[in-house]
Amino acid sequence: MSFQEDCARFGDELARLVDAGMPVKEAAVVIGIPRQRCYAILRAINRPAGKPRDKNAILDHALIVSTFAPTGSISRAAKASRVAHSVARRILVDAGLVPAEKLKRAGKPEAKRKFLELIDAG
Repeated sequence: MSFQEDCARFGDELARLVDAGMPVKEAAVVIGIPRQRCYAILRAINRPAGKPRDKNAILDHALIVSTFAPTGSISRAAKASRVAHSVARRILVDAGLVPAEKLKRAGKPEAKRKFLELIDAG
């Protein structure tokens, strides 16, 4: 079956199920088509699943800083202000709360070298 036929055949029913609050994963099982095909159909009929990102979001620097201060978590600050991790990190760097260069994983190359030596030793 072609994609256009799938859109015509399943589009309305799929949109109705998703609008009723059913997750796309469950709607795919009910309809009997793959989950990714359901997402493609929803996009094709201009009914994308999920919440669209707000392109005109106003950055709340104070919220990001106030969320980061007690927790020390950039991810929590990003989620609280509904921005990407990289955006929250940039704001925290500008505020002087986070170093500009990302932390490197300490000891990885040395640990790998020791591990390989132990394997060679038996």
